[in-house]
Amino acid sequence: MERKRGSTSANRMKRYRKKRKREDPKYQKKENERPRAFKRKKKETMSGRELEEFRKPDAPSTSNSNNKSALPFYPYKCQQTYGKAVLKSLKSLPSCPLKQKSVIKGVAKRLGLKIIDETEKNENKELEIVKNFYYRPDIVYHILVLE
Repeated sequence: MERKRGSTSANRMKRYRKKRKREDPKYQKKENERPRAFKRKKKETMSGRELEEFRKPDAPSTSNSNNKSALPFYPYKCQQTYGKAVLKSLKSLPSCPLKQKSVIKGVAKRLGLKIIDETEKNENKELEIVKNFYYRPDIVYHILVLE
């Protein structure tokens, strides 16, 4: 025979919240407001230094949102429509990345857009690094031993 355990406070609270949600339609609003009020009150009691540390994580995101420049002209009324059009065009591209790039370059050329190649290899640095590696005394020694 299994013994019935008493309900924990967490279970009782869960049942209480469910019951309140069913009975009071404004309960969820009040429940959402409670943590906000707690944070607001905590901010009011903070000292200047604590407040700076509290705001520090938000600073980069707010500065980024301020720096974002909005497009002056939106060709689509809805962002979802724009995303759908982009997705359709991406799906119709070939699967090979090199072919994708060439197709996009061709389309941009027909539309009169300039494409700047930002990927330039600096082979001189790479060759210099490899040469310096093989001229190291420990590497030269190991290579001579292997012969």
